[in-house]
Amino acid sequence: MQYDVVIPVGGKGGQMYPLSAGMPKTLIPIGTEPLLVRILRSLDPNVFNRALVICNRKYKRMIESYVKAFATKKQFGFVVDYEIVAESKERPTDVLRRLVRDRRVTDPFLLHYGDVELHNVKWDSAYQEWNSLKGDDKIIAMLFVCDKYPFPVGVVVRESKREHLVMQFIEKPEFRLFTILANCAVAWISKELVNKYVKRGKEGIFDQGIEDALKANEKIALYPVDDFDHFQNVRDWLEAQG
Repeated sequence: MQYDVVIPVGGKGGQMYPLSAGMPKTLIPIGTEPLLVRILRSLDPNVFNRALVICNRKYKRMIESYVKAFATKKQFGFVVDYEIVAESKERPTDVLRRLVRDRRVTDPFLLHYGDVELHNVKWDSAYQEWNSLKGDDKIIAMLFVCDKYPFPVGVVVRESKREHLVMQFIEKPEFRLFTILANCAVAWISKELVNKYVKRGKEGIFDQGIEDALKANEKIALYPVDDFDHFQNVRDWLEAQG
């Protein structure tokens, strides 16, 4: 079975200005290609059947045209679809809840934020790890994490006895710990997690859903990756060009 990738691409990205002037930051070029295209190219078509890009109506046509200009369906090996965030107060988390409720995504699906690029991930191994742990430990999510990121916007503390499981999740920490792993904003997510712990109107699944699941003694696993980029500001973009 192949699975869906859900990619929330957010808005303009104020800290990326002036690069993001007139476009969402997921379209900012890294080298010669937009970040979103690089994300799509990194996905294994043997594992994924569809990429579902969550975007607002204002930028949908622009994002779609960029993707079509840089790559075809044949080159990706999977379908790229688009899901519009309503003009009201609907947030990406609300779209996730709607997609799960209407059975329009696979179980599990990969959540991959649109301002993150992972490097050299073996997606088949990542899924096999999820599937194995799901059976043994009954996990409901698996977070991709890295120990080589200097300023994480979210950190993960692993259990001391079972190092493949998450003990604590801290979104946007005010201090730097040296015993933690950086959250890559990529995760295998089960429908169970969305139904139980993703609250309506919240900003993102990582800001409260994961924390609430851990407080309820749910098991969430870790999948270490060697390297990733998270594009939060112009400095991140400049470093990636090298």
